Amino acid sequence: MPEIPVSREMIGKKLDKDIFSPFGGLLYQKGHLLREKDLEFLLAFKIQTISVEEESKESKGKHGTKKESSSPSPKGEQESSFIKDFRHAAKEMEKIFIRLMAGGSLSVAEIRQWLKPLVEKTEGSTGWLYSFQENSPMNYQAYHAVGTALLSVGIARSAKIPKNEWMQIGLAGLLSDLGKVKIPSSILQKKGPLTKEEWEEVRRHPIYGFELLKNVKGITEGVILSSLQHHERLDGSGYPLNLTREKIHPYAKIVAIADVIHAASSNKPYRTAFSPFQVMEQMRVEMTNQFDTGYLHTLIQSLLQLPLGTPVLLSDGRVGKILYFMPTSPLRPILDVDGDSVSLMDRKELHLEKILIEYQ
Repeated sequence: MPEIPVSREMIGKKLDKDIFSPFGGLLYQKGHLLREKDLEFLLAFKIQTISVEEESKESKGKHGTKKESSSPSPKGEQESSFIKDFRHAAKEMEKIFIRLMAGGSLSVAEIRQWLKPLVEKTEGSTGWLYSFQENSPMNYQAYHAVGTALLSVGIARSAKIPKNEWMQIGLAGLLSDLGKVKIPSSILQKKGPLTKEEWEEVRRHPIYGFELLKNVKGITEGVILSSLQHHERLDGSGYPLNLTREKIHPYAKIVAIADVIHAASSNKPYRTAFSPFQVMEQMRVEMTNQFDTGYLHTLIQSLLQLPLGTPVLLSDGRVGKILYFMPTSPLRPILDVDGDSVSLMDRKELHLEKILIEYQ
C-alpha cells in the first residue's frame, strides 16, 4: 500500500484506504478509482498524501495515460425548450456584462423579458434542476449568473416562499456577481493560483456590485443586499463584512447556496467540474455552520420530484435509472444499473454525476 502525494501521479490509481475530510466526513472509499477531478477536490480539503493499491507489472504505466470516457447520453436526447431558453438567457446576460464593462447602464425591464419565461417554467416542472449542469467554460460568468438565478428560484419554490417573490429572488441570483465587471478579465480567467493582491481584488466584487445596483430601478432591497452579502457565511467567516446569521438577508442566504453549487459544478479554466450532487452532500455534512440548513435541505429534497426511471450518470461512468428515492437521503437513491439493483446508501464510493433527461 504505497503512500503517494496528492498530485497528477495519483490519476488512474485505486485507493487502498478510505479518505476522510478534516471534519471526519467520508470523501472517498477504499477502491475508488482516482480521476483528474478528484485532485482538485482532495487539495480543497487539504489532503496531502493518500494510500493507493500496489500495481501489478502488467498494469503499471497504463493507468496514468488512460483517458476518461466521455459522458454517455440517452438515445434520442434532445434540447428542450427549457435548455434553449437557458442558453438564450446566457447570451443576453453576456451582452449585459459587455455593456456594463463599456460603461453602459442596466435595464431591469429588459432582463425581465427573458428571465420571466424561465422563472415561470420552474413551476410544475423539474427542468430547473438542469441548472446544476448547464455551463460554458468560455462564457462562464453569464452561464453562472443564469444558473444561480434558476437554482435560487428553485430553492424559493421548494421552501414555499410566496410566488410573487420568485422574480426578485431570481434577479438576486442573476445579478449577484455583477460586480465582477469591475475586475480585470486577466484575473477572472487566470488558470493558475491568484496572488494575494489578485484575490483581494476578487473579494471586492460584492462591494462593486452593491455600488452598481443601489440606484437601479425595479429591484428590491433584497436583490441589492444579495449582491453585497452572497459571500457572507452564517458563522461570520465570509466576506466582505464578516456578517453573521441574523444580519444576512434571506435572499442572500438562498443565493449563497445556489452560487456555491453552480460554481463548483461548472468547468473552469483551472479545473474540471465537480458533481453538483457530491457538492451538496459535502455542504450538508461539512458546512452546516456556514449555510442555511433549511434552504439547503429543501433543495436536496427537491430531487424527489424527479420521476422514477430518470436516467443518471454515475461517478464510475455507468448509466443507471432511478428505482426509488430514500426520503431521508435523496442524494443516494436506489438505481437499476445493467439490470442490477444498486443502492448508493450502501455504495458510498459512488455518487450521482449527472441527470440524463429531456426537460420539458
